[in-house]
Amino acid sequence: MEPAQPLSESLGWVNEAGITNKPPRTFQSENTQGELVTNFTNAVLLDLSAPSCCVFFCEWDPHAAIYPWSEAATPVHRRAQHRQALLHREGGPLGIIGLRAIRMGTPDIETLGRQWRALAGSHSGHSIALTPDISLELVPGRHLRIESLSFGVRSLAVARAFLASRLLLQADTGNELSVACEGLQIRLVEASPALPLP
Repeated sequence: MEPAQPLSESLGWVNEAGITNKPPRTFQSENTQGELVTNFTNAVLLDLSAPSCCVFFCEWDPHAAIYPWSEAATPVHRRAQHRQALLHREGGPLGIIGLRAIRMGTPDIETLGRQWRALAGSHSGHSIALTPDISLELVPGRHLRIESLSFGVRSLAVARAFLASRLLLQADTGNELSVACEGLQIRLVEASPALPLP
């Protein structure tokens, strides 16, 4: 997760919420001038993590030198460039708008739900609002792990036709499509009319 405030402030909020974290760890590499520069700083949220699923804050340095990113582009600029490219391609052949939901399995829904709600400032309910567009749903599971990602698409009919033509349509409930892929479940839902298309 990218912290909404500077990492130190976000970790202060985490501590106030009663969630423990590892001390921040900085990752560095050399830039094209041979100077050692910071790429990003991570802080693992221990109470939300397990060996099977690591949850952490990642604060990118504005001048990260990681290839193939242009060193002149800040993370905010890179994100805007990628968003513009997605818009220019109209979300590609599936018409993807963006991430809408994360479904996470956990052996302790009550404790993890309380911690995530404290972190997100979300009220009790079935789903936890991570952002205005993205929700987290906790479901029973033997291990802590992300079970599925749901992406909003411009048109289920268009996405359905594309997946079916390539034998990639695993399931179709009429309101949700499942992509045939190994491991992580990828689901597609039609973008809500209440949410403006980016």
